[in-house]
Amino acid sequence: PAPRAPDAADAPAAFDNTDDDTDASEDGGAPADEARDAARREYDKLRRRAQHIHEDRLQKLSGARDACAASRADALASHDAATKELDRRARDVAAQRAAAVEAHERAVKKFEKDMLDFEHKERIELENHQRRLVDFETQYRAREDALRKQAREQREERRADRKIAEID
Repeated sequence: PAPRAPDAADAPAAFDNTDDDTDASEDGGAPADEARDAARREYDKLRRRAQHIHEDRLQKLSGARDACAASRADALASHDAATKELDRRARDVAAQRAAAVEAHERAVKKFEKDMLDFEHKERIELENHQRRLVDFETQYRAREDALRKQAREQREERRADRKIAEID
């Protein structure tokens, strides 16, 4: 709460007529009363001025306190927003990390499957190559056998022709 402003009850005892040692009726009362009234007016003027200064200072302090509270609220809101943004980014990073791990696991499984496929295809290719070599060898031997048989038949024909030519 704001401090209480002084009022007329707070006036110094010097302005209280009961403490006066001189009686106004004895010396005519005019100069002492005028001096007292002038002092009272000066006191009231200074008190009002002090009161205005005090109220201005309190108003400035109140404004500064309100600005500080608003600044604090802005700082807290900014901090909360930054915290939420960091939390969102952390969730995004965690999701990206999980996606990367999942993609890596898929890639590893695909690589392993591809390697098994390549091994299988390689085995099939080796078997096919081996079969072709055997087929080529079989064809070669068959051709060689056919050529030998043909050569033998030709030799036998020539022998037979020679025998016939000898007989004739």
